[in-house]
Amino acid sequence: MQKMLATLCLLLGAQSALCGDFTVGVEAINFYPLYDGTSAQYQGYGRDVLDSFARKYGHRFRYVALPVERLYQRYFHTASLDFKFPDNPAWQEQLRGNSGIAYSGPVYRATEGLFVLPTNSRKSLRELGSISTMRGFGAWPYHTDIANGVITIQFADTLDSLLALVRSGRAGGVFYEESAINWQQRQAGLATDQSLVLHEQLPHYHPELFLSTRTHPEVIAQFDQFLQEERPLLQSLKAKYGLYEAHTQQH
Repeated sequence: MQKMLATLCLLLGAQSALCGDFTVGVEAINFYPLYDGTSAQYQGYGRDVLDSFARKYGHRFRYVALPVERLYQRYFHTASLDFKFPDNPAWQEQLRGNSGIAYSGPVYRATEGLFVLPTNSRKSLRELGSISTMRGFGAWPYHTDIANGVITIQFADTLDSLLALVRSGRAGGVFYEESAINWQQRQAGLATDQSLVLHEQLPHYHPELFLSTRTHPEVIAQFDQFLQEERPLLQSLKAKYGLYEAHTQQH
């Protein structure tokens, strides 16, 4: 394998200096079909995109799945991770400071919002009382309401635990990503009246998912070229996983 990679790097000519073995920090949560860092092998759309890029340019990626809070600490305070996926400059801004992070172009534009039982789809935040999300995440559209005591927020480590909070009445909704929560509810075979739906009348937004690095901006530039050149491949991967991107930025 090493000889094959070396040969590929030579064939790539000027790009050969960019061939390398890299670690990619990923979240140890199940956001399938976007990505799943809880299984034995990291999987999903995100991995397929990164692996396709690595094959084209002679890189090797080793995926390191960590709980979200530990992932941020490792990424910002050690040199053990070359890249982070997904990333977004608006996430955990207090940790970023002037760290000189390089971000790729968007790999995917998601939809995140508050998911509630159908019977609660017209309730106000105050009526919902409490919301929940994954530990290490921030339901940022609701930060002001949380700070002002309009609602409270709870955290859990799995989507199953978050859904249990809602179905037991201990939380009014789950702040989550649309394609991931819908896929997992379909897999569970939930009845329509038990499946959570996006609360369209409350704030939701469309974060872009980027690949980021603190140490290898030249590879990010290479990845951006890949994203431009391989648009048909990206579309086929989205179709493979049943993903449909949001086209507006925020509601």
